[in-house]
Amino acid sequence: MLRDRIIELEARVPALHSAIQRGNFNAAVSICEDLVRDHPDQPEYAQELRRSLFNAALDDLRGYNLTAAESYLIRLAQLEPSDQEVLRVLRFVQKYKTRPVDPRLRIFIQSLQPR
Repeated sequence: MLRDRIIELEARVPALHSAIQRGNFNAAVSICEDLVRDHPDQPEYAQELRRSLFNAALDDLRGYNLTAAESYLIRLAQLEPSDQEVLRVLRFVQKYKTRPVDPRLRIFIQSLQPR
């Protein structure tokens, strides 16, 4: 069975899948970081790390935790310096993190879609 072969090759894949399915992107980031470190030749893990970093940042943004979101976005910008959406969101977060929540911030956050 394919699932058994995958688990045999990398036992953390089911935990990653479960974290993503539950929307626990914080856990997904942690698992992906370990997978990328242990399997640098597997671009799928790096791709999932980038996706999980963005989605973890989005979760924090939706909770108006801009400082936590900023840390994920900075890490993502280091991995993908040419990703214009990440840079745009990061600039917006840096501009608004010291201000009270206002309608522009709410509208901006609502306009973002998970990856």
